[in-house]
Formats: sequence, structure tokens, C-alpha cells
Amino acid sequence: MRKRKFYKEFNKSLNNYMEFFNSEKGNTVYSKENYAEGKLNYVCLYDSFDNNGIRNLIKNIYTLSKEDFDIIHTSYKYSRKGQYLKFQNLSSSHGIFAVLKVTNNKFVNQINMSWCQRSNYTAILEYKLIFNDVFDSFKSEYDFIIQTLIKLRKNKINYFKRFDLSSESFKHDISDYLEYHNNLFKYAVQKYVEDTLYTGIEKKYDLMTMYVYSVKDFKKEEMRPSYMGLVGRHKVDNTVFFLDRPPSTFEPIFDVEVVTSGKNFDNRSIMTFFSKYRNILYYNLYFNQELNVLNNQISGYNLGAKKIYNFKSLLWMYRKIAELESSRDSGETIDVEELNKKLSDNWIVEYGTFEGDDPVSLPNDYQFSRSNIEFILKKYKEQYDLYKVALEAQTNRFNTRVAFISLGLAILAIIISIVFPFIL
Repeated sequence: MRKRKFYKEFNKSLNNYMEFFNSEKGNTVYSKENYAEGKLNYVCLYDSFDNNGIRNLIKNIYTLSKEDFDIIHTSYKYSRKGQYLKFQNLSSSHGIFAVLKVTNNKFVNQINMSWCQRSNYTAILEYKLIFNDVFDSFKSEYDFIIQTLIKLRKNKINYFKRFDLSSESFKHDISDYLEYHNNLFKYAVQKYVEDTLYTGIEKKYDLMTMYVYSVKDFKKEEMRPSYMGLVGRHKVDNTVFFLDRPPSTFEPIFDVEVVTSGKNFDNRSIMTFFSKYRNILYYNLYFNQELNVLNNQISGYNLGAKKIYNFKSLLWMYRKIAELESSRDSGETIDVEELNKKLSDNWIVEYGTFEGDDPVSLPNDYQFSRSNIEFILKKYKEQYDLYKVALEAQTNRFNTRVAFISLGLAILAIIISIVFPFIL
């Protein structure tokens, strides 16, 4: 009942957006004049999986409809007991995971999947969506949004951002309408990937996503960050990136927009960084996301909503601790200073804020460090010890209850054995 109501609310919000987009005011807001300069070349999404997740993903690739997809390449065959992640105590690698040709979609032409292990226990997947035509207007993005979301399976709608013109929080500024449209487009991109490849895999949060735009020419020195966002200017290439927020803020995952006048932006370097700097890079970018995962796993017990402790959750925390303590993944073998130097040698990054009513840009001094890993490791160890004690207490109570029941049955059996002969 609750899921049905949630899906109904999603449809209502989507219908509100459709009605406004096609209204007279909507035509004014979503006009060519308000459309950002640049053509969207492709979109990359990033997700993290353990071995079970990789196994399910491979299974889903092999079960795709042959009418809608042509599997050009896969690096792995599906096996019910397949071990796809291996300990990489010395080596570091990344490569092609799969290449899918989309044969029955107006918008998406191809999905290129690459991956690398970011630890001995987990891997990072990159989905590169290449489109048939470049998005160059609100209408082309609108068509993709509607055709993607209308046919979306109900079980994939587990969160969304509401479009409610009557809400007091909606200011009816052009920026509000544009922000919602952009958020909905990003939501549709992720849901397309989920609906295509995530059968049996549930995601309740946004994936880190990179949007690569090409323009004929622009002056990177004139690019300014948005309020509480970042802008990075490449020191050599005429390329900039925009982040909607710094990695250290409370929001779990962020979007990256890259604008370049060069012929091509090489997204492969991101997977190279994940492969080489592994958990140091991951836990700095995904710090709050990982805290949310831990919180969702154990908060129900602390608040009393969950009553039954199980060994599976304890084992899950133990594996996270093993991953965080691995010298190969996050220890001294990872050169944090080298990572920070590479970034500072190639990019000038600024933070957007205000001085009074005037927007200003300040130098961004964020540095990647081991402190985030150390903090999360401490939290996992604390919760592991608490959970272990609670599980042992629960097991003892259960064993005591079983012992009393066994004793009662034994006494009953003795009584029956004594009384039964006299009855006869």
C-alpha cells in the first residue's frame, strides 16, 4: 500500500512538470535563450559493488532482451559461484567490463562499461552513456525524461524530488524551474541505467555522475563557481569542471559538469585514479555516503525499531573493517601527497561564496587525506563491538530459552512415564 502511494505521488509530480513544461509560462522558461551553451557529448555514472553485486550485474547483462540490446563485448561469463574480485596485494588494474549496443532506443546509442578494483573487496563501475543525437535544447531533454520515466518499473521509484508549484518552498524564480528540470534529467539518466541493468539490485541514492559538454570556444578564466560549489580550471587545456558542492559537505554524492572546447575529454583518467589511489580517493569522495550506509545498517537497532540481531550483519561490518585496514587499499602504500600534487599541478580550484550581496570566488584548499578512512574505521569498530555484544546476549537468551524448554519437556516426559502405567 505504501509503495503504491509513493508511486502515485511520483506520477503526480511528473504530471505537474509535464503540464508546466507545455504551458505558456513553461515555453518562456524553457526557451532557447535560457538553455546553457554547449552540447552534451556523453554522461558517465559511477557505482561501487562487492563480488555479489558484480555477479548479479553480469547475470543481468546476459539476460538483456536481444531485441533491444546487442552485446558487443563482455570480459566475463556469468557463473552462479563466480569469483570476480581477487586480492590485489601488489598489482593495480582497470579495463573494459562490457560494451552494449542499444538497438531500440531513440536516445541512447551505446553503454560502455569499465571497471577497476578500489579495494580487495569492492570494485568501481563506470557507465558511459553515448547518445544518438546531442542534446541541444530543453525539448530534447524533456523527451528523454518523459519517455524514460513513464515506462519505468515501479520498484525503481524509491526516491525522487517533487515538483509542486503550490509549495511554499518553491520561489517561482527561473532558477528554480531550471534546477528542477536539470535534476529530473539527471534522475532519468540514472534510472535508465538502473532499469536496464539493475534487476535485483536496489539503489536508494544518487550515483556520482559526470556530464561532459563541448563548446566551440570560451574563456575559462571567466568561469565562476556557483554558491557553495567549486570550479576547476585546467592549467593547460581549455577545460573546466563544476561541482555542485565540495566533497567534504554533508551531501552524500555530487555531480560533476565538465565543459571543454577541446576535441575530446578523456574520462578514462578517473578510473586510473580510482585504480591507483583506491580507498584514499574513494573515502574522501564518498565519505558521507559511507557514513549513511553504516547509519542505515545499524540505526534501527540503536533506536529500538529492529529487535533481531543476525550474524550476517556482523560479518558485513567485519569485512568493512578488513577493507579499511588493508595496507594495499588505504595504508602507507598509497601516496596521498602524490595524489594532491597531481591535482594541484593540473587544476586551479576555487570555491563560490558571498561577501555581503556580492558573489566571490575563494581559493579551495581541500586536500585528500587518510583522516576520513581513520574516522570511518573507528566508527565501524565501535559499532562492530556493540553489535557483537548484543548478538552474543541475544544468542545466550535464545540458548537459555531453549534450555528451559528442553528441561520442561524432559520433566514432562518423566511425569508421563511415571503416570502412564497407572492409567493403564
